[in-house]
Amino acid sequence: MVPGTRAGAEGAAGWTGRASLHLVTTLAYWAVFVVGWIGARDERDGHARPLWPLNPWALATWVVVAVPTILQVTVWPGLFDAGMRRAAAVEDGQVWRLVTSMTLQDGWRSGAVFNLAFLAVTVVVCGPVLAGWRFPAVFVVGGILANVATIVTHGPDGAGNSMATMVTVVVSALLVRASPRPEQAAGTTVEGRDGKPGGVVRRGPGEDAEQSRATEEARGGAQDGSRSGAAAAVARWLPLGVVVVAAALLVVGADEHGWAVVIGLALGAALVMGSRRSPTE
Repeated sequence: MVPGTRAGAEGAAGWTGRASLHLVTTLAYWAVFVVGWIGARDERDGHARPLWPLNPWALATWVVVAVPTILQVTVWPGLFDAGMRRAAAVEDGQVWRLVTSMTLQDGWRSGAVFNLAFLAVTVVVCGPVLAGWRFPAVFVVGGILANVATIVTHGPDGAGNSMATMVTVVVSALLVRASPRPEQAAGTTVEGRDGKPGGVVRRGPGEDAEQSRATEEARGGAQDGSRSGAAAAVARWLPLGVVVVAAALLVVGADEHGWAVVIGLALGAALVMGSRRSPTE
């Protein structure tokens, strides 16, 4: 073997592996947002929640993030060092960086455009789900927890609102997909083709041909209802399944956004359980 050939091959293989991992985590990152937005659209009654008028609290959240970001990338670059997430500074007591880092961008101009655009879409799509002050509450709490997780897991120093936005999207999707369906809440059942409740109806000894046909139609209606119910369940939970897989890929790929997705799933599950335990009005 020519000297240096093995080292060069190993270096090329390592570069290819890193490039592949970066591609996987990038696709997982996009999947969380796109599928999460789809999952947050509430179409349980056949019609999605109206997106207009915008949730004013959600819109205010976008403004609070956008103003410092715009100042940082235009006329006040010193804001970045003053407010970024820096593990050593936070451990020394500058815990406010856990919040201020959400209003700055370590990607600078390109990061600002990207993150503010994604937050704007989230404001429109998830604002109706997290009504009123719930949107900024989830955004801030989720962002703080994601920053803490990044520091604890020895993630990189930096800044950006992408993790807080991701938590908000995941929580919204989980709230929509895990909430009871209207027909479940009302206690209704799927009807067969003859209007009877879906189920297996056996032919009695005294049934004539017409009654037998009615029985078969009822059985067919029950089977149709079972198939449609299974398809509805898949459509209901598929977005969350994709989000879980994406979270695993991000965590394995050592991307701090993976912990943001995990936090979003945990926070969303807690809110769902809390809403189910609360007394109905």
